[in-house]
Amino acid sequence: MAQRRHNFISGAAVLAFAVAVTKVLGALYKIPLGNLLDKEGMAHFYAAYNIYNLLLVLSTAGLPLALSRLVSRAAAQGRRNAQRRIFRAALALLAVIGAVCSAVMCLFPQVLSGLLHDSLAAPAIRILGPAVLFVCLTSAIRGYTQGLGDMTPTAVSQMTESAGKLVIGLALCLLLLHRGADASLCAAGAIAGVTAGTILSLVYMAIDYLRHRPALRRGESCASDRAILRRLLALAIPITLSSSM
Repeated sequence: MAQRRHNFISGAAVLAFAVAVTKVLGALYKIPLGNLLDKEGMAHFYAAYNIYNLLLVLSTAGLPLALSRLVSRAAAQGRRNAQRRIFRAALALLAVIGAVCSAVMCLFPQVLSGLLHDSLAAPAIRILGPAVLFVCLTSAIRGYTQGLGDMTPTAVSQMTESAGKLVIGLALCLLLLHRGADASLCAAGAIAGVTAGTILSLVYMAIDYLRHRPALRRGESCASDRAILRRLLALAIPITLSSSM
């Protein structure tokens, strides 16, 4: 019990540090961005970001938490094969959801920007679209590692994502401004940093998972994929609905 309490406190401290760093990096990203883009450019930026946030809540609010809970339970029972099977089922489900949401943003940016009464936000929406899929995949791995009580990969991936957003987003925005691009393209360049940051975060989490994934055990029985998906959805849907409200 003392060891579990120590691990919890250590994990909470790591995540708290990561949150603090990401907040600072976020401020370093958005404050200069507000000075680089005029009011029109920032309006396009936030129009795309609002669509992104909505789809992100619908796709990742509940499933990673449900995954973490089921993996934690399987780990406590020593069921190593069940851990990996739960993770694979959740990863597949999140991949499908993320792909659908990304496709909507990439294929119908004009429709989405029209709903927000900002037709010039379409380039920013399209370039931000793939980020939903990348975040869904990253969230699956984060849920898995958190279920095992390891918060460090999540913390590092969050800081990596924020750093990538800061450096790449501001660099692209400055480049497009230097070339005389209009406000909509400059906003798209700035928000491309978000997509780039999610790619970097996913690459880190994938490498960490492949390095530390446990070996399978022979003879260990597992629930079917259908049963696992039912349990995941039973836990995730109420969380997603409450977050969406």
